[in-house]
Amino acid sequence: MNVIRGARGRASDAAGGAYRRSRGFFIDTENTKIVLALVVLGVTLSLAIPNVFPELKRSGPDCTSLMSPPGGNQRSMLAENDNQQDLALEVDIDAPESNGDGDPKIGLNDSLVVDVVFKNEDIGAVTLYLRDGFEAIGPASSLEATNITGLYLEIIPFGSTQALTDPQSVQGLPVVETFNKERELHVLQSRRRCVMRIIFSPQRLARMGIIGPGQYGIKAYYRNQNVGFVGQEELSEASATPMFLTNGRADQGVWTGRIQSKEVRFEIASP
Repeated sequence: MNVIRGARGRASDAAGGAYRRSRGFFIDTENTKIVLALVVLGVTLSLAIPNVFPELKRSGPDCTSLMSPPGGNQRSMLAENDNQQDLALEVDIDAPESNGDGDPKIGLNDSLVVDVVFKNEDIGAVTLYLRDGFEAIGPASSLEATNITGLYLEIIPFGSTQALTDPQSVQGLPVVETFNKERELHVLQSRRRCVMRIIFSPQRLARMGIIGPGQYGIKAYYRNQNVGFVGQEELSEASATPMFLTNGRADQGVWTGRIQSKEVRFEIASP
């Protein structure tokens, strides 16, 4: 028993000594300056690193900056054998403050910055058909009736059932049989995310009918129905017989389907 008490006493003395040394370190003026300098350095790095390494941003790198698919037989067998390819969407509004309900809030003269986050929750890579500036804005049902392809947003004022439209926005991505893999296709790796940032300037918001304070709900959708077929030029340059086929034709393995995000509410307030 004496041995046990002695060990406990030594442990207590060691803990007390460590506390006194650490307390003395922080009380010392020079050491306090060092600690403050380290805090400033940490904050600076937290702001700078996402700009230098965009893949470390909260929402991930830009989707259109992801690598293009290698093509041919150099594709993910995991993705090819997975019929579901679990892809998800999130909407994240970059706002300087929140309202009383915790919703993002911007001023009437500010830009609305919307990040649409693509999340690959599957075990294999996903190939996306995306281009900057080709998002459509309007009622989802109306856009889908036109066989919309790509990213589209639905913004509805509180108390209304009618989605706003941007008369000058494009109506989605072109519907093509063969995708330009260097410009239009982007590979999102397993368990990764990427972002498509859409900025609504005050002028664009006014064009959509947002000319006063109000509250709104926003949803994002992504739709693609074409797996893509390898062009004759690429087939002639292939060094091996294509092993990925759809209806007997060599395909590009682009993700197909329709997904939507949950609604995110935001407020536009008086300046």
